[in-house]
Amino acid sequence: MTSDEPLRSEHPARSDDRLRSTESVRSTEPVRSAESARSTESVRSAESARSTESVRSAESARSPEPASAETVVGQPALERALVWGGFPLLGAGLGWFLRSIAEWAASFQWIPRRGPIELIASLPEGPAAFGGLGLGIVAGLVVAYIARLEYATVSVDDAAVTITRGQSTQTARRSDVGVVFVDDKHLVLLGHATEELARQGGDMPDASRLAEAFRAHGYPWRADGDPYKNDYQRWVEDTPGLPAGAEALFRARARALEKGDKDDIAQLRTELIRLGLVVRDDKKRQFWRRTRPAVPPEA
Repeated sequence: MTSDEPLRSEHPARSDDRLRSTESVRSTEPVRSAESARSTESVRSAESARSTESVRSAESARSPEPASAETVVGQPALERALVWGGFPLLGAGLGWFLRSIAEWAASFQWIPRRGPIELIASLPEGPAAFGGLGLGIVAGLVVAYIARLEYATVSVDDAAVTITRGQSTQTARRSDVGVVFVDDKHLVLLGHATEELARQGGDMPDASRLAEAFRAHGYPWRADGDPYKNDYQRWVEDTPGLPAGAEALFRARARALEKGDKDDIAQLRTELIRLGLVVRDDKKRQFWRRTRPAVPPEA
C-alpha cells in the first residue's frame, strides 16, 4: 500500500493542472471571441462606409450639374416706372390745360380747320379741365403701352436664347450659336457657319447688361462687335457672282426699305439667308457677305 500512495498523490496534482488549463482556455475564449467579433464588425463598418462612398461618388458622377437659372434682360425697373408714370402725368397736365391751349391756338388765324379748336375753347372751364384730364391720362397710358411693345426683352439660359419684342419672338439654341455681339444697336447671333440666327434692333437693353447675361451662361460674346464686318460689300443692281434668285430678292428688299415695310424687309432677309447670304442695312443701303464653312463648337 505504501508504494501506491505517491501515485495517488500525483494524480490529484495532474487533475488540478488540467482543470486550471481548461478554465484558462474557457476564460480566454470569450475574450478572443469578443475581440474577433469587434474586429469583424470594424471591418464590416469600414467596408460599408467605403461601399456607401463609392455609390455616392458614382451617383454624383452620373447626375448632371443643375443648369443655372434663366437670366432675363429687359427694361430696368426705374425706366418702366418713368414710362408708366411719366406719360400719364404728362398727358394729365396737357389735358388739364386743354381749354387754355385751344384758346391760345384759336388766336392764330392762319391755322386751318379751326372748328374743333374753337369748339374746345368754347367749353365751360370746369368740364373742359376734368374732361381733358381724363383724356390726357388715357392718352398717356396708350403711349406708355406702345413704348413697352417697342422694348426688346432677352431671356438667356444654358439651353437657348429667346428675344421678344412686341408680338415678335426669335429663338436660338445654345448649341447653334457661334458668336454673339451688338452691331449698330442690334443684338446679333451668328451660327457656326457665320449665318445669321437672329438680329434684333429697336429699344434694346444696355450692351453691358447683355454681355453679362450671355457670359454668365457660357455664350461666346464679342465685345468688339461683328468679327466679319470687313467681309461685307454694298449691293448694287446686277452685282455679279450672286446666287440664283438673290438679285430679285435684293431688288424687292430695296423697295421695301424705301417704303419702310418692316415685315417685308425681315422676310426677304430670311430668304437671302437661305441662299447663304448675310445682309446688314445702313439707312436704305444694303450690304452683304457670304457665309463660311461651319466651324464645330469648342469642346
